[in-house]
Amino acid sequence: MRDLRGGPTVKSSKTFSPKETSSNQDWCDNFHNFGVEWTPEKICMYVDREEYGVVYPPEHGFLSLIGRSKENHPRMAPFDQKMYITVGVGVGGLVYPDNPWKPWTNGETQSVKKFYNAKDQWLKTWNDKSVLEVDYVKVWAL
Repeated sequence: MRDLRGGPTVKSSKTFSPKETSSNQDWCDNFHNFGVEWTPEKICMYVDREEYGVVYPPEHGFLSLIGRSKENHPRMAPFDQKMYITVGVGVGGLVYPDNPWKPWTNGETQSVKKFYNAKDQWLKTWNDKSVLEVDYVKVWAL
């Protein structure tokens, strides 16, 4: 089972649109095309032309998720402004199950410290082939 997550992150713990695929193939076996269609009403996410998530703003807007719903902002704010594209590898995180083993638990306040302190257990799994390869990035304005 492969797990794919995407969408806005709110308070570093809220993840939108998880998708599980039944393929036994690892993500690292091939290049993949990831896409985002960002409109004034929603954000759609794709991998290899298959939609894996759609994020609509909550009734009182995205800013209501951080307690700013009483302010006069559009529902899509802050996603109604220009943004940067970030491409990277995520290490650790709060959205992965506690099984299989990891040196921290979700919601734990000392997770980064526990991750670092357990480096003797996980560092050997990272080698010269543990890389993120990006073939290209394209952006269109529609």
